[in-house]
Amino acid sequence: MTRIVLALIAGALLSAPFAANAEPAKKPDAAARKEAMLKKFDKDGDGKLSDEEKAAMKAEMEKRRAEGGAKGGNAERRAEMMKKFDKDGDGKLNDEEKAAMRAEMQKRREAGGGKAKDGGKKPKKKKAD
Repeated sequence: MTRIVLALIAGALLSAPFAANAEPAKKPDAAARKEAMLKKFDKDGDGKLSDEEKAAMKAEMEKRRAEGGAKGGNAERRAEMMKKFDKDGDGKLNDEEKAAMRAEMQKRREAGGGKAKDGGKKPKKKKAD
């Protein structure tokens, strides 16, 4: 679950600069996003994020989320998603509600209409014989 949260946070952080541009920008692939994250947060240069580096990344993501929420962007989107998927109305998504949200996001992603919220996992492509 922590990996999914970190992947979501990383995806949000890395996609924010693209959303600000007037013209659509190509989204970097997963390898490019990972490389950019490592470059920014891997302070000791070992090629992976330590607990301290992950905490720094998480803190920056939370800061950006708060700033976006103040402008209405992220907070509005979160409220929309909660309204749509929080079937029991408890203000949290349980496993079943999260699965429904991931399934819809995957459908949108495959149709080219949105970003998946499943940690960026893509279906494996079949190799040509």
